[in-house]
Amino acid sequence: MGAFAGSVAGNTTIKKCNVTEGSIQGNADVGGLVGSAGAGTILIKCSATGNTISAVESDASQSTPYAGGIVGNATVPKATLTHCTVSSNTVASYNDSCKGDLVASPAENWLDGYDLADVFKDNTDVTLSSDIADLQAATGTLEENLEDMFGSKITSCVLVGETVPIALQFDTNDQAILEKAKNKIVANINQTLDNFIKEHSTTPEEAEKFKELFATSYKKEESYSIDENIIYVNYCGHALGFSNYKEDASKDCYIDNLPNCPSDHIPYIKEMLENYVN
Repeated sequence: MGAFAGSVAGNTTIKKCNVTEGSIQGNADVGGLVGSAGAGTILIKCSATGNTISAVESDASQSTPYAGGIVGNATVPKATLTHCTVSSNTVASYNDSCKGDLVASPAENWLDGYDLADVFKDNTDVTLSSDIADLQAATGTLEENLEDMFGSKITSCVLVGETVPIALQFDTNDQAILEKAKNKIVANINQTLDNFIKEHSTTPEEAEKFKELFATSYKKEESYSIDENIIYVNYCGHALGFSNYKEDASKDCYIDNLPNCPSDHIPYIKEMLENYVN
């Protein structure tokens, strides 16, 4: 039971749907907007304000009477909520463990963040990959258990030219976990460079020459930014060489670890994420 839809089968995007001062009631799977959201459902910039959302006991009572401000029950794999908000709602269930401000079902069934597959579904400049080799290259490691290394599953990465990673999508928006993951990626990439130099240098002088050669390839923590569940690199469209940025010949940007873009340049991923929610 939901003000917008009782149930959504999945792989559906709902954008800018707002419910205000309504009353939604049922005996299970009750949501301010959607009662039950199937796998792959995405809600973008939706809101529920001043509503009464209730799972009420009846003769057909359920063991999990979910009631949520936006979604009652989200099923696996995850539903994604992007910039969705709730305020001044009254959410109630005859089982207190089955109610939630945004979503009532277990946390592993939904994510408050972005789904890059949807963000980039109409974009021909990049490739979206979940291949382990691409995820390893993007994070600077050959380890196969990335979830253990970074504290969260990495679901996909965005590649330019099928080789240059510019974003990683995580299965969490816990900022402490993502901050540690970002720092680990920086350390991994820099350690890989150090190992290469050590392996291919026969003298200290040769090692110094290699370090000079790779100086701009070393990463810094400020080379990356975090937005919800996304870690992205701070490259603008000029640095990435996208065709629709090439008209401005005055922008001489390039990819490295040094500040190389004017302050008014928006990182490409940030630009895409902002366009996605507008």
